[in-house]
This record gives sequence, structure tokens and C-alpha cells, in this order.
Amino acid sequence: MARLCGHLRFVAAFCVLLALTATQARAGSIEMVLIVSGGPTIDIMSGGPLDSSGGANPDLITVNTGNLNALLLGTGLSFSSLGASSNNPGAANATLSQNGQASTSGPAVSFIVEAFQLDYNSPVGAHGQMQSSSSTTFTNTTAGDSTGFTSFYDGTNTGPTSPTWLPIPGTPSNPLLFASTGPTAQSDSGTAPLTPLTPFVVPFALANEITVSLAANATTPQDGFSGTTIVTAVIPEPSSFALLGIGMTGFLAFRRFFKRPAVA
Repeated sequence: MARLCGHLRFVAAFCVLLALTATQARAGSIEMVLIVSGGPTIDIMSGGPLDSSGGANPDLITVNTGNLNALLLGTGLSFSSLGASSNNPGAANATLSQNGQASTSGPAVSFIVEAFQLDYNSPVGAHGQMQSSSSTTFTNTTAGDSTGFTSFYDGTNTGPTSPTWLPIPGTPSNPLLFASTGPTAQSDSGTAPLTPLTPFVVPFALANEITVSLAANATTPQDGFSGTTIVTAVIPEPSSFALLGIGMTGFLAFRRFFKRPAVA
């Protein structure tokens, strides 16, 4: 009993620490949000109390799962890994990725993990496109358990905001959805069709969202998940430039022909 009371005091103190840090300015640093059905909504910031990487790299979060699982006490949900990374402010492409391994100790559980970051300023172009890809590995799960993944491009550069964190603003990709076929270990992966981005403006924000649903199960079902968002600028192919040049040459020749002075 004394041990339980001490544990609950630790959780309460840690929640106060999270509340004090959750309102700090994001300033382009990567951020994650965990939304547990029937449980807490937890903000995870680069350099915050749940980031074991210490915040030296604002484009990386490695979650301290011990502290996170203490906050999830009573939900049945726990994580053996969770994190996110990016190449912010971007380069030839802009990337944002997240990954994790979650399990439940028996009761049904569903949760959402969002990763997002503001202030990408590269690549630059009149048009862009977004690629969204994801993978999952189910272990000891019930048929119908699922993992979904969606990417978002946000030309307003605002990102999701508290207290609900939903919906994520911007242009979504086509969602990817994977479903378990039963307790046998199963791995799936996929890439959604490219999402055109017009207009394509900078600076912009990127976000992605993992949704997981695990049914009640006495065999400790687990789900290992990952997802990546990649945004690139669309540059016309050389053949397109060649066709444009031929067309312009023909057009100019056509105009010159009809502008010839009349012969007396």
C-alpha cells in the first residue's frame, strides 16, 4: 500500500511538471502528442521531461518510456519504445518520421500518436507533392486489431493546437490502414498514392498521425509501428522544357509569318 501511494505521488508530481512545460513555445522544435481513449492526453516535447535525448537536437525525440508508462498507469497501455525525428528545416525534401512499440496488459485500448513540427522552409517550388508510407508488426493480437497512418502538409504553418490537438490542419494524404488477421505475428507495410500540393508555400508545417486499436486480450498483444512523411517540390522534366521550347518557337514563327508586310 505504501509503495502504491508513493508511486501515485510520483505520478501526480510528474503531471504537474508536464503541465508547467506544456505551454512553452514550440519554436520549430519537433513535438509529439499521445491521446489515449479513456485516459490522458500527453504532450511530449523535444527537451521536455519525457524526452530522454535531452533536447540537444530539436529535430529528435526519444521518449523516456519509464516516465511515460508511469503516466499511463491504469489504462493497460504501455510502450517499450516511442520517438520521432525530422530533417527540419528541410533540404531537397522535407521529412518527418515516428515509430514505436506498444502493448496492452489485457483491457481493450485505442490511442493516437501525433508527431508535428513547424517552420520547414525547404524545398521551395510552385508545386509540391507528399509521400506517406507506414509499416506495422502485430504480435498476439486479435483479428481486426488495426493500425492507421496519415500524413499532413500545413501551409498555414500552425500545426495542431491544444487542448484537443484534433483535427490536424492542412492537406491530408490518403490514409493507410493495416488490420490483424489473428494472433500469429504479422508484418505489413504500404505507401499511399502521392498527394499533390498546390499551392505549395513556405514556411510550412508537417504532421503525421498513427492510430492503433487493440482488443481485450490475455496474451499481451503488441503493435510495432512506424510512419514517414516526405514532401518534395515538383520540377518539370527536361522533356517538358523541350516541348515548351518547340511550342514557343512555332508560335513565334507563326506570328512572324502573319506579320509580313503585304507585297504591292
